[in-house]
Amino acid sequence: MSANAVVHAMKEASEQSGAPTMPAGFHFNADDWLVYESPDDDDAKPVTICSRLEVVARTTAPHGGGHGYLLRFPTDTGFTHEWAMPASMLKGSGEEYRGVMLDMGLMINATAKARTLLTAYIHQAGRQCAREDRLVTSTQRTGWHGDAYVLPGRVLGNASRQRLVYQRPELSADGYRPAGTLAEWQRQVAAPCRGNSRLLFAVAAAFAPAMLVPCRLKESFGFHFVGGSSIGKSTALNLANSVWGDPGELLETWNNTTNGLESIAATRNDALLTLDELHQCDPRAAGKSVYMLAEGRGKGRSKETGALRDRARWRLVFLSSGELSTADHIASEGGRSYAGQAVRAIVLRADAGAGRGLFETTHGASGADFANQLDRAARDAHGHAGAAFIECLATNQPLARQAFSDSGEHFKRHALPPGASGQVRRVADKFALVAAAGTLASAWGITGWQSNEVSEACVTLFREWLADRGTSGDDEPRRAFEQIRAFIERHGESRFSPLDTPRSQVMVRDRAGYIGEHQGRRCVMFTSDGWKEACQGFGYRQVAKWLADGGYLLTDDNDGRRQRQIRLPGHQRPIRLYVVPVAILEADEGE
Repeated sequence: MSANAVVHAMKEASEQSGAPTMPAGFHFNADDWLVYESPDDDDAKPVTICSRLEVVARTTAPHGGGHGYLLRFPTDTGFTHEWAMPASMLKGSGEEYRGVMLDMGLMINATAKARTLLTAYIHQAGRQCAREDRLVTSTQRTGWHGDAYVLPGRVLGNASRQRLVYQRPELSADGYRPAGTLAEWQRQVAAPCRGNSRLLFAVAAAFAPAMLVPCRLKESFGFHFVGGSSIGKSTALNLANSVWGDPGELLETWNNTTNGLESIAATRNDALLTLDELHQCDPRAAGKSVYMLAEGRGKGRSKETGALRDRARWRLVFLSSGELSTADHIASEGGRSYAGQAVRAIVLRADAGAGRGLFETTHGASGADFANQLDRAARDAHGHAGAAFIECLATNQPLARQAFSDSGEHFKRHALPPGASGQVRRVADKFALVAAAGTLASAWGITGWQSNEVSEACVTLFREWLADRGTSGDDEPRRAFEQIRAFIERHGESRFSPLDTPRSQVMVRDRAGYIGEHQGRRCVMFTSDGWKEACQGFGYRQVAKWLADGGYLLTDDNDGRRQRQIRLPGHQRPIRLYVVPVAILEADEGE
């Protein structure tokens, strides 16, 4: 591009802005669209500093920190950037902030003097803004601030009373730039979701994080689509991301350290986080990552002075995908999952069971073509639905709470089994929030769907989740049951001495107990140490209670204790053992 063409493009990008107000010692040349130093000596040649750059305002956080500068500049590609730069980036040589602006398209003179003058120009222009009372509020946290909703590069809702800007050192606004129109998104993305429970659910879940504050919910949570390769899981995540912005920019993967995920989560407060390909995450870190995302705060870290840094905090909803569930992935390297993970990262069957992978209908196309069409559509039209939802939600927050309450009542009537445990009720509440978000988005004309379509999809997926779980009670008893049974199956007579064989003929190392007939039933009888080993990860007394309540641990007939007195061959006195009927090996899990 020629120099004249560059100047023309930059003028086109900012033709309505007028000439920028310049601080003393600097001037702007409207002919070549460059900022210069104004030397004291009239005979000295002015030093070129950069292309047009304006300091629009000074920024500061409500608590008095967060100082910075709101910068605006056009590029030779015809785009005008606005960036809230933290003042701390001006320290030292300033390489960090110059690198960001060069990457954004600002042209900067490469000489050492010009670089120094650029820092001085920003400082002085910023002081001028303060004198003219051009101050705006900065935040490093996305999401709700009163009735305004902040995203990188965009502030939605009611921000008229106090201008807000998102101010972080990294540049992360590209993913939230809209493309196409809302009507195109409705026609090309939302409409093909109809008849597909998983797609309806994924898109509705994208609206859900904006509901957390209005519904006064503090806990983050997520849903994990599990199923084989190339069945549409990534497409579902792409459609969810299209609600807020560019799927290619917003889609993250599990291929991050726990610290990396913490940094990403901190930029998604009150927003959606999508994580693809669970197998890329170290199985040893997967459980910790799930708890961290759901807990909503990062690790405590020390400053160089020894004082604690402010912890990263967030509230979000995440959608994830993988060929294994989180529990199976953790177990692939011998780790153990916990019930708490299962209610924080809720596993959903990706395969809809219609022979088309994740889809129930492909509206006449092949499965692969349908997925490709949706992926292209999401790239071409995105970022409008979420903005429209916020504009409605900002002035209707009580309505959001009522929608959530109504959705919860619907789940109680149509999906929640009588006597369901607290864990199941917590999961039902999360499905109810997604249903409420999708129902509101439809009622406000954002999705183009009928209001009941999302609710029906959410009930369908909740029922499938409950069926796969195998119980409407707490999950720990079922897991303990499975663990005891697996211990018996794994070790058998290698760790349990048969009662009907003389001890001298049997060599059992690390004996966990005995196996034999007891009151006409074949039983496995654990020593205290063997029982504690088999119950590792659970409280051994609690496991004994769970199994006794289910009829799989024979208690003492006289005093009701969890152990029975058993007389073993060769022993003068009976000893107390945990007696488990072998029928446990044939029972349905958790019965």
